[in-house]
Amino acid sequence: MERTTNSVQVKIIAFIILQIIFVYLEFGLLFFIIAVFYWIFTNTSGPVNATVNGQQGQSVVARKSKKKLDAHLKRKEEEAMQNMSAYSVFNKNGQRLAGQLTAEHFEKQIYGR
Repeated sequence: MERTTNSVQVKIIAFIILQIIFVYLEFGLLFFIIAVFYWIFTNTSGPVNATVNGQQGQSVVARKSKKKLDAHLKRKEEEAMQNMSAYSVFNKNGQRLAGQLTAEHFEKQIYGR
């Protein structure tokens, strides 16, 4: 834990020093924006592999999340098979919902065809 804290402190100090240098060179805002995008990219790059019970692999949270996601996707897939979408292009064979207004119905109402 001590090493991680020191590593973070070194990164913060390096960022501040570089920010001051880039402000002096009149590129401070550009450096800040690039640094923010770098920070976002490195912190959202996926689940972290960790040591759990002496074994290397995905963290317990990542495994539980994957199981929950798989169960959720399976449930959604089953619901999709039972329910029809309001958008006929997503339904099997392009079936429309009962009473759905189509261009043909609209033309019949307007033009009396």
